[in-house]
Amino acid sequence: MKIEKGKKYRLRGYPESEVVILDTELDSPYPVAAKLRTCPADPWELSTYTEGGSYSVRGVRDIGLIEVSPYADFKVDEPVMVSDGDLPYRRRYFAGIGPDGIPRAWDGGATSWTTDVSIAWNYCRRPTPEELKS
Repeated sequence: MKIEKGKKYRLRGYPESEVVILDTELDSPYPVAAKLRTCPADPWELSTYTEGGSYSVRGVRDIGLIEVSPYADFKVDEPVMVSDGDLPYRRRYFAGIGPDGIPRAWDGGATSWTTDVSIAWNYCRRPTPEELKS
């Protein structure tokens, strides 16, 4: 894994942590610069990591970076827009993330209340305010 700007990360061992990648090309053995906090109530700190997101302190476990799925904060039955790329986006309800990391939506626009069949989609996003209105 190579750390990239624009992706979501958290600290290993800290499920509530927040990480913002600031730079990935520092001239250093630790080329990744990030601001982070272990929980929302903590102040932001600056730290550097290897290009793979590792950071260890002697005698302390690895507190490196872990990539977070872009769908980690989606809730089951939340409205989403899905597509496989060749078709226009369709309205569906989020069904979760498959074991392969691919987002799933309930079949035919149903919800978990009415079906247990979900379909994997290549593209999944939240609808815009305009899409929600129409």
